[in-house]
Amino acid sequence: MADSVVAAEMATLRSPFTLKCGKTVPNRFVKAALTEGLADPNTNLPNRTHHGLYAAWSNGGAGMVITGNVQIDARYLECPRNVVIDPTTIMGPDEVSTHKQWAAASKANGRSLGIVQLSHAGRQVPMSVRWSGGVAAGPQRLQGVFQKMLFGKPRVLTQEEIEALPARWAGAAERCKEYGWDGVEIHSAHGYLLSSMLNPNSNTRDDKYGACAENRRRLLIQVVRAVRQRVGPDFIVGVKLNSADFQKGGLTEEESLEVLKALEKEAVDFVELSGGNYENPSFLTKTPTTRATTVVREAFFLEFAARARTHTTLPLIVTGGFRSRTAMAAAITSNGCDFIGLGRPLIMEPDLPRRILTDPAVKGAKVYSYGPQVVVKNLPTFVAGGLESTWHGIQMSNVGEGRGVDYHQGIVKPLVWNLFYTYIMDPKKSSARGRGMRLLSGEPAGVVLTGTGA
Repeated sequence: MADSVVAAEMATLRSPFTLKCGKTVPNRFVKAALTEGLADPNTNLPNRTHHGLYAAWSNGGAGMVITGNVQIDARYLECPRNVVIDPTTIMGPDEVSTHKQWAAASKANGRSLGIVQLSHAGRQVPMSVRWSGGVAAGPQRLQGVFQKMLFGKPRVLTQEEIEALPARWAGAAERCKEYGWDGVEIHSAHGYLLSSMLNPNSNTRDDKYGACAENRRRLLIQVVRAVRQRVGPDFIVGVKLNSADFQKGGLTEEESLEVLKALEKEAVDFVELSGGNYENPSFLTKTPTTRATTVVREAFFLEFAARARTHTTLPLIVTGGFRSRTAMAAAITSNGCDFIGLGRPLIMEPDLPRRILTDPAVKGAKVYSYGPQVVVKNLPTFVAGGLESTWHGIQMSNVGEGRGVDYHQGIVKPLVWNLFYTYIMDPKKSSARGRGMRLLSGEPAGVVLTGTGA
C-alpha cells in the first residue's frame, strides 16, 4: 500500500501540462522567481554565473524555470545588480549573445521551459540605485523605520507615463522571445509597480488608473494585452499576483479575486500566487508548516488558491512553503493548484525535482539550518527577510560558479555583502550605468539615466 501511494504521488508530479498557448510543461515543478543580484552593476547583463546557475536548475528537473526580477526600465531597479532588458536601449552582438546563452542555460536539459519574470520596481527602488527614489501611482513612500532609511519618496507618474508602460513591457517581452526564452511572467506582486497600482494604500489617483478597483487594475490588463499582441499566440504569458498585501487598507483577497476574474478574459497561460510587499514582506519570512496534521496545507497561499478556483479556470502556480512530496502531490490531486513553485529549496538542492520524480526514497526538501536563522527571530521582519535573502543570494552565486552550497556559511558575510556591496560599492559602479547603455534612435534624451539623479 505504501509503495502504491508513493508511486501515485510521483506520477502526479511527473504528469505533463499543456498551457493555452500550446506549450507543454513536462512536469509540475516550477523553479520560482528569486532575485539573484548577480549582474555586474556597470552593465546589468547576465553573465557566466547566471548561465551556470540556470543550467543547474534545468538539469535539476524543473518543468519551468522562471528568472528573478528582470527590470524593464534601467532607471528604476530593485537592486543595483538586477538584469535589465530595457527596450529603449540598443544591444550589441556580445550583449545579445550573453542573453541568448542565459535563455539556453534555462533549457539545458532539453525539456524545461525558460520564463523571464519582467518587472518594474516602482517605488521600491533603493537609494543605492537612485537617491531620489522610484516612481509610483501616488506620493506615499514606504512605511517603516528601515524602509524609510533605504527607500526615497517616489515621484508620482503622470497619466501619459502610465499609458506608455504597456509598450515598454511589450518591447521587453519581444526581446525575450528573440533571445530564445519560452515566455514571460508579468510581475504584479510584492509591492512593485503593477502590484502597487492594485493597492489602495499606494494608488491614491483620481484618474482612470485609480479611485476604484476596476481602474486600479487597468494598467495590469493593458500590459497583458500589449505583451500578448507583441509576442503572438504561441509564447507563454503568465502573471504573478498577490493574494493580498496583508496590511490594513491594502489589496484584499476579494479584490485579488476580481483581478483573477479579469485575467480570465485575457490570453494568460498561468497565474502564480504570492503575497505581501516591502512594508509587510510575508513572501520573505513565512515559515513552512510540516506537521503531519497540516501537511496538505503546508504551502503559504494554498487556501487562497482554493478560493481562486471558484473564480477562474486559469492554471495556478502556488509558491512558498512546499517541502514534502506528499503535500506537493496532494495540492495537485485536490485541485488546489496545477504547479508547485519552489524557490529556496532549489537553491539548496537544485536537483530536488529530478530526485523526487525518480527516487521513491526522496520524500521532499531537506531540512537545514543556516546562520541567519539564529538571529532572525529577534530582528524586525524587513531586516530579517533581507538578511535571509542575502544569505541565499550568496548560495546562488556559489552554485552558479560551480562551488556548490555552503551550509556552514555564517551571518557575517551576508551582512557585509548586503551593506558594503549593495549600498556602498554598487552605487559607485552604477553611476556608469547610463554611460554603458545606448539609446534607440529617436528616444528622448535622459530616458536611460545613471544610478542617481532627479
